[in-house]
Amino acid sequence: MVALTKKDLVDKEWLDLVRLDIEELLKPTTLAGAPIVPVSAVTREGLPELLDIIDKLLANAQPKKDKGKPRLPIDRIFTISGSGTVVTGTLIDGSLNTGQEVEIVPNGLKSRLRGLQTHKTGVSTASPGSRVATNLTGITTTQLQRGTS
Repeated sequence: MVALTKKDLVDKEWLDLVRLDIEELLKPTTLAGAPIVPVSAVTREGLPELLDIIDKLLANAQPKKDKGKPRLPIDRIFTISGSGTVVTGTLIDGSLNTGQEVEIVPNGLKSRLRGLQTHKTGVSTASPGSRVATNLTGITTTQLQRGTS
């Protein structure tokens, strides 16, 4: 799906020309034939249609396959008082479970998952494709860096 923004700044004729240009640019890509939704954040025109298309795409999306080799590229690292080191990222290629032993690569550090959260809700298992916060034992924030997994 393509959100064509700032619809309120152009007339319909220009908007139609831009839409045709986008369709042409997308033909050789995986987005060929994707819906193009003109929207305006100022007037809110097109936003209900945009949200409807997003809902339909998400409802038809296949869940990410669990390949049994969880990877969580780290995008944030911080400490919570009383809990210790927490890292966040998007889980790919596998599931994580509370209590699971993990290895941080390429550092080779070993840890255990004290807790897991997905969208601020505690979970015992995190599935591939989900945003995850993990509470790591025995690891300090200085031992980690963004991009490690």
